[in-house]
Amino acid sequence: MAQNFPHAPLVFSYYVQGLGSAPSFSSNHDVLPQTVPPVHVTTTSGKHDYPGCAANTILYYVHSGAVGVHSWTPSPNDPGAVGFARILFKPVAGAQQSALNDALLVLRVRLALRPASGPRPAPMLRRGRRC
Repeated sequence: MAQNFPHAPLVFSYYVQGLGSAPSFSSNHDVLPQTVPPVHVTTTSGKHDYPGCAANTILYYVHSGAVGVHSWTPSPNDPGAVGFARILFKPVAGAQQSALNDALLVLRVRLALRPASGPRPAPMLRRGRRC
């Protein structure tokens, strides 16, 4: 993960009341350990140093009790713009697999119509696993 997203700012989820409860999120961007590379991000609340995606970062936060690792994976040139996105389709409300396949085909066609200079899509279908 760290090799693919070296400049991604991370946020970690904790389940203080147990895994069945709602998570709390923390980036601890006020003070970072020296072994955690910072990612400088300007948000609506000001400038912050978030933990950067690296093996040391993930190990540090997992050892401190983090259960989940999250990031908005901004563009390296613009923290307000997404650098990577995942669109997850799953059947809900009794929808069958055929409806999911149709939705994915519509998405594939739409992505094929994008400008050549735009993002590069990589549609994927996960079979046999629940998302």
